[in-house]
Amino acid sequence: MTITLWLFVRRSWWLVVVAAACWAVLTANSGWGFFACVLPILLLWQWYSPLVLPAVRWRYFLPLLGLFLRQLVMGGLDVAGRALMPQRFDRSGFAEFQTRLSSAQAQMLFASLISLLPGTCTVSLQPAGRLQLHLLDTEANWQQEVLALEQQLALLFAESDKQERV
Repeated sequence: MTITLWLFVRRSWWLVVVAAACWAVLTANSGWGFFACVLPILLLWQWYSPLVLPAVRWRYFLPLLGLFLRQLVMGGLDVAGRALMPQRFDRSGFAEFQTRLSSAQAQMLFASLISLLPGTCTVSLQPAGRLQLHLLDTEANWQQEVLALEQQLALLFAESDKQERV
């Protein structure tokens, strides 16, 4: 795919900003000489194989972040409870969940975010959108948490209209 230089610069500025921010955080703001060598490689990769992101409705990012932070606190409390009462580990097992998200990017993010929910971990993601999950508590209402996360991602990735038609 051939693109003009202006279009390339317009599409790639975010890559430079995000890469520099990640570099600063991960290296404690050091090693910029090496970053200066890696940056042209990143830009060359972006020129020949542009990263295409799905349509995102940013107004739904804060509710997703709020859901994540709430689950983070609940997960911390859950881990503390399991550390204090080890007999609660007896109800672990596997379960399957069929996602209604259609884009591969949304499914991959969904599978990754499920692992951040308290007591859940994605074991595999099948091509048809079927997820295999490991649960620390199979008797808990994990479906409600997973559905809430799926709905927030569907809103963020503009897939909620597609889900309602199914």
